[in-house]
Amino acid sequence: YRRVFQEAWLKLLGLRVPLTHCSPLLQLLPTRVMPHLSRPLMLSDFYLRAFHAGSLELSVLALSGLLLLLTKHGLGDPETLSSSSGEFYGQLYTLLRPETFRLKRRARFQRLAAAALNSGLLPARFAAAFAKKCLRVAVACSEPGAVMWLLSVAYGLIQRHHSHCSYLIHKQEGESGGSGAVDKDPFDNDAALTVAVEQVSGSSLWELNLLLRHHLPAIATLAKLYEKPFFKPSSRKLDPELFLDQGSTKAFRQALKSGEKQ
Repeated sequence: YRRVFQEAWLKLLGLRVPLTHCSPLLQLLPTRVMPHLSRPLMLSDFYLRAFHAGSLELSVLALSGLLLLLTKHGLGDPETLSSSSGEFYGQLYTLLRPETFRLKRRARFQRLAAAALNSGLLPARFAAAFAKKCLRVAVACSEPGAVMWLLSVAYGLIQRHHSHCSYLIHKQEGESGGSGAVDKDPFDNDAALTVAVEQVSGSSLWELNLLLRHHLPAIATLAKLYEKPFFKPSSRKLDPELFLDQGSTKAFRQALKSGEKQ
């Protein structure tokens, strides 16, 4: 039955389903279809077509599926997903922007994005650019849960790849976070990942100084963790999962509890 099931779905997707009908399929495939396929990789072309459809929501849903293929189905090198896929992590990088965190169905993307960035498949040379991008987007986000999630993801990236990222922390210590730091920053938030990798070497994490003065105590408290040494194996770890679906009220209560423990 598995073979028949797989062939039926592949034929359906081979009909070139109109992109306007892709959203339900993209949500259904990871949980209802993919676990029953002997070769989940065969879905990658469908996901890639949806990713390039031009809709932010479809791109997020599609890349979530690609991330699932990467992290849960042992595909190895992201480039094996498709000859036309380009840089897998470059695609993920383009979706790290404030608009993504205003989507209703962003939680699955956040979970799988965190898994991909935590994966050993992430080239270490990309870590600093992703960490910088997360903090830049955090400054522009209005949703508390998204800001804290981005802070925790950047924290984990710097912690795991400290040999490639620690210079950002050291530079940040000398920055005031004012307009001068912004004006001198060569980092272009809209640049492709390959360009950002080159730009980030001359940048700093001045965004942390802004987040330290955030009006929500929970966010300021989380940003303070960057001021403490966190590169040792025994250092505190942050789980991005804890910061999903956090509203301002929940964030404030969490900050109060955190303050009581300190």
